[in-house]
Amino acid sequence: MKILLLSRDGHIRTLINKCIADKCIMVSSKDKVINYLEKNSDIDFFIIDEFSFSFEILKLVIFAFPLSKVVLLMNGKFADYRESGRVFFYTKPLEFDKLSFLLNDHINKKLVQSQIYNNDELLVGSSLIMETTRKELLLLSKENCPILLFGESGTGKELAAKTLHKYGIYSHKDAVSINCSLLNTDIADSILFGHKRGSFTGAEEDTMGLIEKANNNTFFLDEIENISINSQSKLLRAIELGEYRKIGDTNLMTSKFRLVSASNKDLDQLVKQKVFRDDFYFRISLIQVRLPSLEEHKEDIDELIFHYYSKKNEKRVFEKDFVKKLKELHWPGNVRQLNSVLEKSRIYSPDSKIQLKI
Repeated sequence: MKILLLSRDGHIRTLINKCIADKCIMVSSKDKVINYLEKNSDIDFFIIDEFSFSFEILKLVIFAFPLSKVVLLMNGKFADYRESGRVFFYTKPLEFDKLSFLLNDHINKKLVQSQIYNNDELLVGSSLIMETTRKELLLLSKENCPILLFGESGTGKELAAKTLHKYGIYSHKDAVSINCSLLNTDIADSILFGHKRGSFTGAEEDTMGLIEKANNNTFFLDEIENISINSQSKLLRAIELGEYRKIGDTNLMTSKFRLVSASNKDLDQLVKQKVFRDDFYFRISLIQVRLPSLEEHKEDIDELIFHYYSKKNEKRVFEKDFVKKLKELHWPGNVRQLNSVLEKSRIYSPDSKIQLKI
């Protein structure tokens, strides 16, 4: 685990070093951060002391390092720690047990991403339900209308979004993607719409928002159930009219994008609970595509195994009844859970045969 600490407090580094096997790197200024990041890109955590905090640093980390997590060390402003997407707000003074849990537990969980992608994989499976789903996605990829992908966690909604983009009218570009957990924070408007220099404290230069980047492109909003009511309202105008304003700017800007959203929640129920705007929901869900659970196409497990191990260049044979046992299991985590079991089995099988490790 590699941690970059932005602080002038050596006691914080000492405590972090007690929590992890590797040693964290401490820097004390924005220039030193930039200089370090120019030479190192594999950072797991950025830990930023509030006394060394600037919006420009946070913006740099969020946009340039989409797989890293950010811990903001605050001075008594939050109880314990609070997670907002991949940003954690942690209250000082630090406690060893809680900081150790934060760093060592969350590093192995699913990373919340705000990223650009161009992966060419498609949904795997020859079953009737998967063939039907792929055909529907390929049909819809030619249409420039909002599409909502829904289904259980781990069913492949992100791959479905990539399919829509790969075979769509904007396939010559890298689609713009964000996990909407980041759009439930105080910096949501800046992330979406950008801002003008001087529009708020720490805004040292003009910034391009994701909507501007998504002009004439695909804009993928993952886990859209997490987007705040405030952001829903502002984004609705951009979706309907293609118009928006940067923070601190009076000029009206335009952006025409193809919207793809994804959720594993019942958005109808969230609308009834008044935590999701009905007008926003109706706008993003003009076309809906459900991704089937693995329980609905267990006959594809053979193909999913072959596909996963082919990517790993794995050539070993399986132990007796390896595939049969996998088909007999229940998969609440769907294909993502299956892939985790396959990876664990690969790692913990040092001999010539791959043994099943649950």
